[in-house]
Amino acid sequence: MADTAASADDIIRTLRSSAEAYREASRKEGSVWGRMFSDPAFLAIRDDDQAAAAELGLNRDTVGLLVMLQRAGLKPRSGLSLGCGSGRGERALLERRICERFVGVDVAPQAIEEARQFAEKDGLPIRYVCQDLNAIALGDERFDLVVCQTILHHVLELEHVLDEIERVLSPEGVFYVHDYIGETQFQFSDERLEWINAVLAALPEPLRTNRVGNKVLKQVGRPVPGKLVSPFEAIRSGEISAMLKQRFDIVECHEHTTIMDRVVPMGTRRGYLADANTRALFDLVKLLDKALLQGGVLPPVEGRYLLRRKQR
Repeated sequence: MADTAASADDIIRTLRSSAEAYREASRKEGSVWGRMFSDPAFLAIRDDDQAAAAELGLNRDTVGLLVMLQRAGLKPRSGLSLGCGSGRGERALLERRICERFVGVDVAPQAIEEARQFAEKDGLPIRYVCQDLNAIALGDERFDLVVCQTILHHVLELEHVLDEIERVLSPEGVFYVHDYIGETQFQFSDERLEWINAVLAALPEPLRTNRVGNKVLKQVGRPVPGKLVSPFEAIRSGEISAMLKQRFDIVECHEHTTIMDRVVPMGTRRGYLADANTRALFDLVKLLDKALLQGGVLPPVEGRYLLRRKQR
């Protein structure tokens, strides 16, 4: 594990020291996610998988943004969404009456163009900007709510992005994060891998068949750093939780999930709806996941946070 950890550090150093390496990685990052978020087959699987997850109650123990805002007595009007992709998140938030208007920012030109088309077609109060979050400059506008959903684990320059977010928050503004906070570049601990693979070995093949790529998941290992689905995938994910807590005051915080994201990943959840037995297997895996966290056996890999600027 020491060798792969060293390699992960080397990747970060290279991206920071070589402008050419960074430009190529940034170009590829935008291309990968722009292509994925514009792929009808992938989007169909994702949407169906989310519907299956809701039916199974995958997130039954989690608390989302709307509930957190209600508990805090907050009704933000202006919102900023970083890493907005094709704009699905902002449209959903407006539909739920979270904010009256949004600005969305993403590195992928293709995704931004698609988001603009959706917003224009439906006459939505959303403005989209294509920027690299690692070098983002947010200007002088102030926001009551900044949203980062599954994007900070793609950010190399976390300090810069968090500085910008802190700067543009209105005096009573809040910052919502829902993200992967597990091992950087998926260099999983031995303990986590042991639990993941033990559960996978006990599951029947249909429940390990992922419709994304149509692959049968047999075993999870540590990927080679720099060879993940995109250049910035989980680039500094292991630092996110501590950095948020150090830089912001916590309004509400929920950290959860230990093995569920690897044992029952997106693309496999529909299979658990086959019958009562498969539903029962899903519930057993979920109970184990919760027990591993509550018993202190494994640290969490997913976090949801509502934050404020620190009171100085």
